Amino acid sequence: MGERFDRLQKALGPARDADVLIGILESKAVCRILEGLHAREEVLEKQRALLEQRKETVRTLVSGALYRRLKNDAARFIEAGCPAQGFDRPKLRKQALAALRKAMDRVRRRSVMPASCPPDAIHALRIACRRARYLCEFFGPDLGTSVSALGQRLKTIQDVLGDVHDLDVLVSELENEHVAVPAALLRAFREKRKRLLRTFRREWARQGDWTADAWA
Repeated sequence: MGERFDRLQKALGPARDADVLIGILESKAVCRILEGLHAREEVLEKQRALLEQRKETVRTLVSGALYRRLKNDAARFIEAGCPAQGFDRPKLRKQALAALRKAMDRVRRRSVMPASCPPDAIHALRIACRRARYLCEFFGPDLGTSVSALGQRLKTIQDVLGDVHDLDVLVSELENEHVAVPAALLRAFREKRKRLLRTFRREWARQGDWTADAWA
């Protein structure tokens, strides 16, 4: 089931990226910078065509056998539930804490990066935060309010990192279009990235202690 989810996610991600890029290019701020430039319309046309291609890939997946098997597997998993008898809750709690500690160790390792915060490093930290957050949300009711609160802290960080990632994808997509991007637009994107990184660092520091002692 995990492999099927991964395959679906890999199809959804590029479609979302193209959608976000179109939204940014159509925003008022970008339109003011690119007003009257043919390059903007050229890029938009290419991105709309690319978005449609990626959506078609998603439509093919969700109408095919892989998605049907995924839905059936998920339905069986949900219907099975937890056994009423012989359920070892202390063991589950121990395993959940071990998984969360491992996930948070990954978050801390990914948070160590150069001052420039390269796109790949930002993306890796965002993914690590997301995985740890999902564990918090799933096991929070059993592990306590401190773990649920940790999940909220991770979501805050993940949201900011997501904005940085969207901007990085936008710049990469524009570079791949091989069109002349106005210097004013590149400056605007660089300044926005700097602001987002300042927000990330502020939120990271504000969230406080990330060690297991603070939530385990």
